[in-house]
Amino acid sequence: MYSFLQQPPVTASAAAPASTSAANANTMYSSAPRPLGAQPTGGMGRAINKAKSEQDLMLAIRKATSPDETSPKQKHVRTCIVYTWDHKTSAPFWLGLKNSPVLANEVQCFKALITIHKVIRQGHPTTLPEAIMELPWLESLPRMLAADFQGYSGLIRGYLEFLSYKLHFHRIHPDFTGTFDYEEYTTLKGTADPNEGYETISELMGLQNRLDAFQRTIFASLRSSPNLECRLSALVPLIEESYAIYRFITSMLRAIHARVGSLDALEPLRKNYTAQYFMLKDFYHTAGQYRYLTSLITIPSLGDQPPSLYDSDAVVPTMPARPPTPPQEIEDDDTGNGLVDAQADLWAQFNADQQRREQELEAERQRQLAAQQQLAAAAQEEQWLAAVRERDQRLTEFSEQLMRARQQYERDQQLLQQYDAKLREVQAQLQAVGGAQSEAVKKMQDELAQWKAKYEALAKLYAQLRQEHLELLTKYKALAAQNQQGTVTADQIAKLQAQLNAKNLQLAELIAARDAFKTQAEMAKQVDDELEALRLQARNAEQELGRLRREKEEEILVLQSGMDQSLLALAEMKRRLEEGTGSGDAAIAEAERAHAARLDAILDAILAACAQKAQQAGSELENPALVGNVTATPEYTLSVVDQVIAEGTHFAQAFVAYLVGGDQSHAITSANSFAYNFSALLSHAKGCTRLAEDENVVDEVVLTGKQAVMATVRMFTALTSAQLGGVDASARPAHVQQLAGSVAGQIQRLAGVIEKLVKSKSSVMAAGANLETLVDNEMQAASRAIEEASAKLQALLSTPLLDASPAQVQVNSAILAAAMALIQAIANLIRCATLTQQEIAAHGKGATGGSAAAFYKKHHRWTEGLISAAKAVAFATGHLVETADGMVQGTKSMEQLVVSANEVGAATAQLVAASRVKSVDGSKTQDKLEAAATSVTMATRVLVKAAKDAARKLHEDSIMANFSQLSIHDLKTQEMEQQVKILTLEKELVAARSVLAQMRKASYHNIE
Repeated sequence: MYSFLQQPPVTASAAAPASTSAANANTMYSSAPRPLGAQPTGGMGRAINKAKSEQDLMLAIRKATSPDETSPKQKHVRTCIVYTWDHKTSAPFWLGLKNSPVLANEVQCFKALITIHKVIRQGHPTTLPEAIMELPWLESLPRMLAADFQGYSGLIRGYLEFLSYKLHFHRIHPDFTGTFDYEEYTTLKGTADPNEGYETISELMGLQNRLDAFQRTIFASLRSSPNLECRLSALVPLIEESYAIYRFITSMLRAIHARVGSLDALEPLRKNYTAQYFMLKDFYHTAGQYRYLTSLITIPSLGDQPPSLYDSDAVVPTMPARPPTPPQEIEDDDTGNGLVDAQADLWAQFNADQQRREQELEAERQRQLAAQQQLAAAAQEEQWLAAVRERDQRLTEFSEQLMRARQQYERDQQLLQQYDAKLREVQAQLQAVGGAQSEAVKKMQDELAQWKAKYEALAKLYAQLRQEHLELLTKYKALAAQNQQGTVTADQIAKLQAQLNAKNLQLAELIAARDAFKTQAEMAKQVDDELEALRLQARNAEQELGRLRREKEEEILVLQSGMDQSLLALAEMKRRLEEGTGSGDAAIAEAERAHAARLDAILDAILAACAQKAQQAGSELENPALVGNVTATPEYTLSVVDQVIAEGTHFAQAFVAYLVGGDQSHAITSANSFAYNFSALLSHAKGCTRLAEDENVVDEVVLTGKQAVMATVRMFTALTSAQLGGVDASARPAHVQQLAGSVAGQIQRLAGVIEKLVKSKSSVMAAGANLETLVDNEMQAASRAIEEASAKLQALLSTPLLDASPAQVQVNSAILAAAMALIQAIANLIRCATLTQQEIAAHGKGATGGSAAAFYKKHHRWTEGLISAAKAVAFATGHLVETADGMVQGTKSMEQLVVSANEVGAATAQLVAASRVKSVDGSKTQDKLEAAATSVTMATRVLVKAAKDAARKLHEDSIMANFSQLSIHDLKTQEMEQQVKILTLEKELVAARSVLAQMRKASYHNIE
């Protein structure tokens, strides 16, 4: 039957459905059943043999997956296959693979996949379903593999894709064996339903396509590697499996063609079959060119054309008929009716019956005694078997515990590597910053030396001109005296007067140049001071980094020491268990308890630090000397409340996951994050109290804040190991959730109190307009206000004052230039804030699945804060320009300009803080906004310093001019008057500060 199949010499003929490889495997690996002895020592002997078999299996796995770039030896693979047939399971094989270093390099991993493929194909039938259960581990190998650039990563991915597809196929079609041995019954069963047959053939062809893709990957990798043996060895099972699949597809296609009359419906299958036929022909032809493969197996040979699938002479296999049921035989018993009359015969028959009954009773007693002995022997043997099974189960549990400890050790090593990478990154940043600072300092020092030389030259020239001026004055006085005496003519006096005026002009120009150089020198000195401050900050940061590095190294050493001690203790317990001491459980439990105690101590220390941070924030909230975050607004604080509650919920979930056996690193990270955000929330709440009109509201904020602090400290304290020890393990998750809910409730109460400070609450919501349009309009209005301010400042710079002195013109120019730089920095900040707001709206729209207006409406508190911040920036910028104009015109003072600049800085800080609340993680636009805010801060400092320097210079000049004409008595009198004036101004300053606080409250509540 099926004589059309061309079989290679290595396989059986077409008439024999089962392949030779499977027959040999069944013959080779099947073992005769061992007789069960009556002695109880037989069970122990089997246990010893099983332990020895497991040792041999582990040794074979280690040798088959050696790091040498050679093929896995057949005897080692055969040992793994024989083990599955002897013990009817492959679980120890998978456990040995997981515990072996197959992930150490790519060669070991590739050889392990070859071994797995052969064991799946030729192992016991239970190997297939057990291999399907290991699919998640197989699919995770590429992520855990340590890449060593040996050229096997692509082969490993291709092999895993093929094995994954093969195991999925066997899970759907369990009737197919791992070797795809040809069986007529499977063929007929697969094509009994044409629809199911069509689908089965398509899936077989898909598996064949995956195999072809993988073999092409192997041949392609041979060109770039001098060592071919390891790569070619993977083709041996692929050649055998491809030919077996080809036989199955051929037989099933012929069977389905015989059952389906329409040839057009099967046209796609025939096209795929033809393409795969020539693909296999090329595959076998290429493989036959390597002597290594031809020395191991015989390469199949295919004809030039594929066989016919609907040959009329071909006989379609039929289902085997059931054997006929033999007819039931009916026996007829004939009863004799003869009578025995002889009395002697009756008496003899009675004696014979009596003797037979006694023999039967004796035989029954012997059978019962033998049955009792057999039952006793079976019970004793069952006890031995139960003891052996219990020992094997304990060994398996210990192995799993050791594996979990190793995994924890590997995770700790990865965490240490991450810490080292971060340390190296920070060191590189510090080196880069230090190099840039050194170059900048050197450049500034060179420039300072040049300016100093120029200044000294101008000073000499100034002294010379001043001396000439004094000499001319002397000559002028002498000439004037001579004129009075009538010795000098009027023409000479006019000429000398003209020379004196020219010298005065030169002197004024030199004075202006000297002042300009002096200003530039002071700016260079300021830059030098700032660079020195940056160097000091860099040194402090480096010291802090060193301290953190030492702390992390100490923590790493503690964890490493604890892990090493735990691993040594587990290894010692395992050795003692193998020696039969019986004390392994207690020692391993003690080691695990010690390791858990160390981890609990670390977590307790972190929870205590978080509780201390919360207590410190509460103390700052109660301290009347501290004002908190003075730039915070109630809207911004309320938007932070949701973030703090979310952090608390995340911490509770992470801690619950740790309690049920998870990693403690997530709990540590979330605890620190929650403590930091909670402290920031209390600082914002403290800053909002400056806007309260009623002192009762301030007291209520402080009281609810203290209650929130108490709840937070209570939660951190209750989650320590000492406190959790008194709580039942099953009730601990609910206990954690209850504590987190209590903290969230107290924070919500604090939010309710802060809402009382929002007088214009829901004003944006009540407007009835589109919130997206409203936000865009406010940002555009702020941008327009800044453009108008820039144009006005530019006009002031280009319009000189005719009645101003040269010194006054220079001062005004310096201040207006600094104000212009500040306006440009604010314009850049508004552009970055607009981009950040658009990014936040787009991200929120995608997250909620609605529009940007819906996002703004959902987060109306944040929307109100953003609009308020934009309005504050526009107002502060306009006021700054008006103050600068008034200062130039003489109607405003330098102090008013400083106040306006500080108001601009506070408004921009509020806008940046509002954008930071809803910022997208890893956003580049948010980073640009932070940089723009830093630029605004620096420009504000420059403007404030320029205004203060100008005011001080003008004040000193005026004082020196006035004091030079006073007598000693007048100086003492004015000194006393100035002291009185200072006391009066201090009193007025206290009153002005109180009025300013009231004005800020009113301006905040009436800002709409």
